[in-house]
Amino acid sequence: ILGSTVHAAAATFAAFLVGLALGARIAGRWVERAQYLVAVYIAVEVAIAVTAGAVGTLLHGLREPIALLVGSPDTFGRGFQSFLVTLGLVIIPTWFMGATFPVILALARRQGAALSAISRIYAFNTLGAALGAFACGFFSIRLLGVPMSIGVGMALNLASAALVLLLLQKRRSA
Repeated sequence: ILGSTVHAAAATFAAFLVGLALGARIAGRWVERAQYLVAVYIAVEVAIAVTAGAVGTLLHGLREPIALLVGSPDTFGRGFQSFLVTLGLVIIPTWFMGATFPVILALARRQGAALSAISRIYAFNTLGAALGAFACGFFSIRLLGVPMSIGVGMALNLASAALVLLLLQKRRSA
């Protein structure tokens, strides 16, 4: 929507990272006091699916008006405007994405997980995000189109929540 310039990529990436940082910071402040961390994690994954799906659908549907509004972000003013528009659109889903790590960390600590296990969880989480971004950018959109790719992303987040719920139920019954 913002184009394929370095400035457009920087605005998008910066907005995404701001959301992640805010989510991690804010969730990190209250997650230690949360009683049902597994339920919190499941709720966060569902919230990512819903909000990212809604934002993705909105961005796809309004891509032309947004591009006309912002214009080419090749100057500082336009680049900053692009950053603010992008931030306004992605702040909620990226906030939830950023919240996942403090929730997982607190849950692992409560379970007495070793540092190596926690780092492994974070590595798999980050690797999954990278593979998802790669697959979407290089394959999914080309093969399925944008709306179906959004649906696949939503389904994967919901599957993550369902898997955690399934593992929790299996552990309780064991």
